[in-house]
Amino acid sequence: MRNWFRVSMMAAGVAAVVSLAIVPTVLRGQAPAAPRPAAPAAARVPRTADGKPNLNGIWQAMVGSNWNLEDHGASAGPFFQEGAVGAIPAGQSIVDGGDIPYTPAALAKRNENARNRLTQDRK
Repeated sequence: MRNWFRVSMMAAGVAAVVSLAIVPTVLRGQAPAAPRPAAPAAARVPRTADGKPNLNGIWQAMVGSNWNLEDHGASAGPFFQEGAVGAIPAGQSIVDGGDIPYTPAALAKRNENARNRLTQDRK
């Protein structure tokens, strides 16, 4: 078993060295690539009245913070019948210190929004 692993690792190393030696030789014999077309004009970034970029709008991040900025455990998604497909994965906090310092009213509103997210968070 030990020899088989050693032989396969040596074979992989030899294959890597040979490919590094052959590929540049093969590429030298090819015709040069066609020149790239000119890049399109850069899109104009909308600006606010004071000249800063306008970042208003809807932004989405496909990370754990997409569901909650604070530490959170995994939970079922809107269609629990689909299993993990629509589930909310667990995630670590991206907030310095771990917790957002909510006022009591804001914490109550956050909890209410979380409870009703399946019925009120629709377009």
